Amino acid sequence: MQSNNYFSFIGRTTRDPEVRTLESGAKCAYISLAVDQPPRRDDNGNVVVDEKGFPVRHADFPRVVAWGNLVDVIEKHLKKGRLISVSGQVRTRRVEKQDGTADFYTDFRVGDFQFLDKPAKSDNGSKEPSGASEEPASAPASSGAPSKDEF
Repeated sequence: MQSNNYFSFIGRTTRDPEVRTLESGAKCAYISLAVDQPPRRDDNGNVVVDEKGFPVRHADFPRVVAWGNLVDVIEKHLKKGRLISVSGQVRTRRVEKQDGTADFYTDFRVGDFQFLDKPAKSDNGSKEPSGASEEPASAPASSGAPSKDEF
């Protein structure tokens, strides 16, 4: 049986992206998302509601990482609160510590993303980010991923 090493999230950014430049010159962008889960259901399959009658919902907060050309688009256009769709591969990496032990980290590496909303208007009435040209609806994947030691 073949397995798929793939993720796909739709959510809102919880903060501005964190862009890093590594020693090799490669850039990466970390994006924190709030991804809603479906409404909770009781044992009979009915949607659970709160005291005001709204469905009880919860969210997950995955952190995804983008590399290469995607970082330029993200750095220029992505801000806190934007609704985006991201997809890509799940990768596990091993990091050797100085004491000889190893830590393992699982990364959600973005291969594709799309903006699903319009940028918010700033106080002066222009689109954010100020000075930015027309925003792309999606960005293609690139091969700018670093080696396992460049985190």
